[in-house]
Amino acid sequence: MSGTPDPIVGPLPTDEGSSMTRTTHLTLAAFVLASLAACSGEPPGNSPGSGGTPGTPSGGTAGTSSGGTGASSGGASGGTVGGAGAGGVGDAGMSGGGGTSTGGSGGGGGAPTCESLTMDAMGNVVVPVSEAQNYTFSSSLSISVTPVAPKSDLTFDWSAVTKDFMDHELNPATDVEHVAVLVWELSHAALEEGINNDSLKQKSLLTGARLDPADGVTSANLFSFGAITGQPIEPEQILEFLDPTLYPPEAFTYLVVLSSSTEIGREARMLKAFRLDASTTNTSVALDPTSALLTYQADIVGRQTTPVPVGKANLYVDWSQLATNAFGRDFVDTKIDEVMVARFTETPAELQADFLDLELNAEDMYRGQVTAGESLVLTNLTHSVTNAPFPGIDATSTWLLVLRCGSCMNPAPWYLTVLSPCP
Repeated sequence: MSGTPDPIVGPLPTDEGSSMTRTTHLTLAAFVLASLAACSGEPPGNSPGSGGTPGTPSGGTAGTSSGGTGASSGGASGGTVGGAGAGGVGDAGMSGGGGTSTGGSGGGGGAPTCESLTMDAMGNVVVPVSEAQNYTFSSSLSISVTPVAPKSDLTFDWSAVTKDFMDHELNPATDVEHVAVLVWELSHAALEEGINNDSLKQKSLLTGARLDPADGVTSANLFSFGAITGQPIEPEQILEFLDPTLYPPEAFTYLVVLSSSTEIGREARMLKAFRLDASTTNTSVALDPTSALLTYQADIVGRQTTPVPVGKANLYVDWSQLATNAFGRDFVDTKIDEVMVARFTETPAELQADFLDLELNAEDMYRGQVTAGESLVLTNLTHSVTNAPFPGIDATSTWLLVLRCGSCMNPAPWYLTVLSPCP
């Protein structure tokens, strides 16, 4: 934008059963701050993939956000997106079934069986992977917004944030390690939609500032913030970015992000927006547990399960043939940076009902990093606590195989399937 001040963030990286509905707080392990290396998802289509059939829609109602605007519409896997309403209330997207991937098991074909398993040249069991086995996920995000006086030293207060997006307890005096204020060249609705859909572009992030508060600190003035890169910022530089003649509120949105890590892109806990408004003298932005709300639909039990032999860790998982992820958007193979296998005592239906708490509810979690490529042998997984190697699954627990994009806005896995035991 011509005539605007230079960005103060420093250099930025370049772009790169039946379903259920629940309104809850969203956990954001790599949510908005990960936009500095943002995913670039495409909006979902309304038709199923090749060989698949549309799933049965199950609509829901978006939650209300204190002081917020209408919720943005989330992507639907093979289904249609619901519209957003005023005051943070809208219809959630409908979750449909996915189609086939090239070479995968299609929605219209038979499910994989124990008898259909094969071995690769190295003697590993080839785990069948297809859209028909993947869960489906759609969501609608609402972020509340506070009007503030332009060109003012704002005060941010997070003392009331006693729960995070997961509705888990949070101590605002000790659990907030990092506060960021980001300026987006997007309308409020477009920012909500971009975060929800993993479609934000790095070029839309104009600038930002950060504060790493000491224990016991639950509020701060904007003038105490520094640049994202760590350099100090002069108050005059900050005020230039709060000028509505340069940054009209209909085109620019200011976003506050609370995180429990000082590492950019990790452990974000709460979001809040503010906008410049010449008609107000307010200079305070207060965050609370309702500052951001998510309505989501997740379907695990209505999908095909994935057969694997009991007690074998040499399971070869190759996701290169997947065309779409759980949100119905393009599956970019190289975006997968972690593979997980988790053990639960709950049934798949119980896990679906408490979907956003999967990691907390796991009895055992085995993780493996994907540094390159589009496949992984599960002998590379180790226990998240003991570091013990993955032993294979048993026949008595519920096991999930998960593929994650850690740098993406929406923390929901791109791929998740129930593993069924073979003798």
